[in-house]
Amino acid sequence: MTKEERLDKARELHERGYNCAQSVACACADKTEVPVDVLFAANEEYGASQGTMVGVCGALMGTIMLGGLWSSTRNLAQPNAKPATMKLSRGLMKAFEASAGALYCKDLKGVGTGKVICTCPDFAVDADGTEYNIEVQRKDNGADPRRARFHASLLDTMNVE
Repeated sequence: MTKEERLDKARELHERGYNCAQSVACACADKTEVPVDVLFAANEEYGASQGTMVGVCGALMGTIMLGGLWSSTRNLAQPNAKPATMKLSRGLMKAFEASAGALYCKDLKGVGTGKVICTCPDFAVDADGTEYNIEVQRKDNGADPRRARFHASLLDTMNVE
């Protein structure tokens, strides 16, 4: 699947009612050994930041879950991938927060402040390191030029030490 096909798939899934985490995870299902229905179910609780709007962005949670799938050695006898997986998770969260200015859904969507940073930023990193920047929006209205800048900056921060 090409990058554009993956982006289109994530958008299509979101339009069909998948939450942000499900859209990211299920669009990347072919990059895992996990059935798509399991990815769907495993990410159900992450919609609207765990259904509370006060948790970490669901799209970020779906991406972190994918990172765990990609970095895990799946060695049940000697679990040895935790440090690498946790480092990947911290890096994703740090890059996201640096770019977005927030980790939490309510802050990103301007709940309580009225200042929307973005409506639904989704991004994922492939097993081979290919970075995807998926912006899912249900309607054309409300698209702000700052959104494109924001999403481009997500990719930039992943390449800066």
